[in-house]
Amino acid sequence: MKVRSFLITVSITLLAGSALAEIDLLSRNIDWQPANQATSLDRTSTGLHLISSTNPGIYTKKPLQLLPADSGLIIIEMDSSTAAIAELSWANSGQGFSAARSYPFYIRKGTGKYYINLKAYAGMQPIQGLLFYAASTPAEIELKGFAAVRAGLPGLMLAAWQEFWGPQGRQETGHDFLLLPPVRLCNRPVLAYLNWLLLLICLLSLLLKRPKLAISSILVIWILLAAAIESRDWNRLANDLNYLGLPIETKRSMQNYEDFYAFICFAKERLPENSSFLLIFPPKFRFTTERASYYLYPRKWQANHPEYLLLFNKMPNDQTKKHYDLAAEFRPGAYIFKRKIK
Repeated sequence: MKVRSFLITVSITLLAGSALAEIDLLSRNIDWQPANQATSLDRTSTGLHLISSTNPGIYTKKPLQLLPADSGLIIIEMDSSTAAIAELSWANSGQGFSAARSYPFYIRKGTGKYYINLKAYAGMQPIQGLLFYAASTPAEIELKGFAAVRAGLPGLMLAAWQEFWGPQGRQETGHDFLLLPPVRLCNRPVLAYLNWLLLLICLLSLLLKRPKLAISSILVIWILLAAAIESRDWNRLANDLNYLGLPIETKRSMQNYEDFYAFICFAKERLPENSSFLLIFPPKFRFTTERASYYLYPRKWQANHPEYLLLFNKMPNDQTKKHYDLAAEFRPGAYIFKRKIK
């Protein structure tokens, strides 16, 4: 009876500690706001309802004090009208949202639960803001659960499993095509645990004098690893087949975000070839600077006092209106401004 009472007490203590470490990010204390003009955000009895004609996104307006060391596992439950790529970004003190501080992952159509090992990627600094794009395409999203909990072993295993076994796992970024980012569990690569497992199996096979056990185990694990990697390659190949036989302009339009390439073509017709420009865009867009510089060449990218300001999915602030005049409007949220002549 004493042992049973002790186990019950320990279990209650662990559960209480986990409950204290959980932060409900759908609480009304968390002030979520639409991340772009196209996103409609409503709070419902079950969570948050998002609709967007481009890509539904929300961000926390009030500062957070989220400690990855205490609540380093993000659990998101949502119902999506389409399969797409979602992306969670975080901001630290003095560091805003950027591609380096983001975690893109695949979502399925319908209801799904997704686990993100934020502690492994965000480090130990307190997180003061979250930016969440629930889909990379026009979609209707019902956020039913969004919580930061203590990163226990079961949750970390789910996060690692989901990340490794795509296409519901982590999105492969453009600079990782030669070296896949290692999936981490308890701040160690998952492959390290597989190596320890293989070593244990080899030792057992030696003790039991059953060498076939070690050989068969190694083959099975190798086949599983190869299947995971090949599944990523097949998904990439299936996506590349969509580009076959299409003109280069159509391919560029498909490759870029939303109507970004159409906006750049619109700007190319209006900016003189010897002019300078600066493109201002949301932080979630990757490689946008490089693409704009390539498409608009020989026009020069200039960070300080450029002749033209290109605003994509951004509204002009007071400083922009003070020093620049509106030269052209591509659509609401996409503008070309020209520097005022003194």
